Amino acid sequence: MYCNIFNCGIQEAKENISNAQARQKKAFDLKRKKPEYNVGDKVLRYNRRRDTRMGDKLQPHFYGPFIVVEVLGRGVYRLTKDNGDDVKQSVND
Repeated sequence: MYCNIFNCGIQEAKENISNAQARQKKAFDLKRKKPEYNVGDKVLRYNRRRDTRMGDKLQPHFYGPFIVVEVLGRGVYRLTKDNGDDVKQSVND
């Protein structure tokens, strides 16, 4: 009997945690709006290599500026450098 009550308590706690996480996500998503850029906007690009490398803690988080040349979809952009050189890959927001 003790084990059954204990298991019920664990299950109830898991459900309460899931409900709380869902409420928090809903509240966060209402306030959060992803940035949208237009053609001609100047943007900085996040340095993702910095996340996986050891010893890059003094490297900059962002580099650029770049100019948005084309909007390819939701959060996907084609960029060029200030001097007009193309960036080889599309950039996700």
